[in-house]
This record gives sequence, structure tokens and C-alpha cells, in this order.
Amino acid sequence: MAQHRRSQRVLFQILFTGLLLTLGAALIPHHELWLDETHSAYVARLSLPSMWEAVRGDVHPPLYFLLLHFWTALTGDSPEALRLFSLLCMAGAMLIIGRTASMEDGDGAGAVAQSLVVLSPALLRYAVEVRMYAIATLTFGITLWLVRRSRIGSTGIGAVLAGTAGALTIYTHYVGLFAVAGLLGA
Repeated sequence: MAQHRRSQRVLFQILFTGLLLTLGAALIPHHELWLDETHSAYVARLSLPSMWEAVRGDVHPPLYFLLLHFWTALTGDSPEALRLFSLLCMAGAMLIIGRTASMEDGDGAGAVAQSLVVLSPALLRYAVEVRMYAIATLTFGITLWLVRRSRIGSTGIGAVLAGTAGALTIYTHYVGLFAVAGLLGA
């Protein structure tokens, strides 16, 4: 019975991941880079010292630009390669959100959570934007997963990892401060 449920969970994860990647891949070639995305691409192309100078006055924290810089070093800086980074981050976010939901609430809750990520028009749009929204969703999903794994008031490695993931969320997008504070406050 446990093996059957695990197989079902894996099947749902494969189906939802495939659906997200298919929908996202269909959207990638149909959008030109808009102003903010162009800024992300420009900053990612800079050398590291120039990048730090460029993001010093930016309203967004530097982690996304740094990760995008290394991504473009591996894949190039075509609009498709830039958008693929966000799409893969959102696929990871969807998997971790589904896993988090299923931890205490069962596999059905995990499947519902994954389907909500895949079918959300806003998240699907963010999944192919050359901005920090998909990776912020991923790092917050990891934070939530680590918080649910660790015990309330825990000072062990789980709490340290959850705090680190929360900090990475904030270093990706400042709205992460509100999300992490709300999570920890709850």
C-alpha cells in the first residue's frame, strides 16, 4: 500500500512538472523582453565588480542577479535561456510546495498544491519572466518546507537551515521579508 501511494505521488509530480514545463515552454517564445527583464539581462552580463556597482542602487537585492550571472555563463544570454532559468526555478518551487503540503496533510493536499501552482496564471507568468519572482517562490517554498520539518522553537540544524533559506528569500526579493516574517509569526 505504501509503495502504491509513493508511486502515485511520483506520477503526480512527473505529470505536474511536465505540465508546468510544457505550458512555460509554450510561453517562452511569445514574449519580447520588457524593460525590467532587459535590466536583469544587462546586469547578468556585467563582470562581478561591475554587477555589484550596478545593483548597489537597485531596489532589488543582489542574489537573483548573481545567480542569473552564473546561469548565463553556462547557458548564454538569449531570451530563451534567460527565461528557462525562471521556469526551472518555478518547477522546483512547485515540487517543494507539493512536498510541503503532503508532509502532514497527505498526498492529496500535495497534488492540490502542485496543481494550484501550475494553474495559477500569475505564477505561470512569473515562471517565464526574467525577474526574481520564480526564484523567490522557490526559496520561500524551501523555507516553508524546512520550517514544517523542524519543531517549533527548535534551535537545531533545521532551524538554522530554515533561517538561511528565509534570508535567501529576502536577498532575492524584499517582499520576502513580509512572507518570512508572516510565516515565522504564524
